[in-house]
Amino acid sequence: MTGKIAIIAACLVFGGLVAQRQPGWPGTYECDGTGERGPYRAKLDIDELTETYRLRWMMESGHLFTGVGLVIGVAANDLAVSYSDFTSTVGLAIYAKDVSGELHGRWTSIGADRVFTERCRRRGVRAARGSTGRERSWTTTH
Repeated sequence: MTGKIAIIAACLVFGGLVAQRQPGWPGTYECDGTGERGPYRAKLDIDELTETYRLRWMMESGHLFTGVGLVIGVAANDLAVSYSDFTSTVGLAIYAKDVSGELHGRWTSIGADRVFTERCRRRGVRAARGSTGRERSWTTTH
């Protein structure tokens, strides 16, 4: 019985250490992906609101997409996002976050007949938050 308790305690301690090392979702990311028109690059900003996240993708072409996300999954390592460009595109993206904070996304949009991929690497830009939890100003750390 004592051995089982020690194993459970070790799992809880080790699991807590792994969870603490993982960065949060908010920040600025540089993304590379493949879509219907081929490869693309984009800047992704993720802002934490109260219980949701606001996402903004600025494509190299200048096209802007905006989305709202919810954390899902047992370990809170996945982000489900609906997005739109407010003209013709509406879609869904699911991001998995690895221990380094890199995002691995799978996405599609209405009218597409397949799933596409995107990889996003964190940059040193974070939103400073006021007491309401809403974005107040931008600060650059790189």
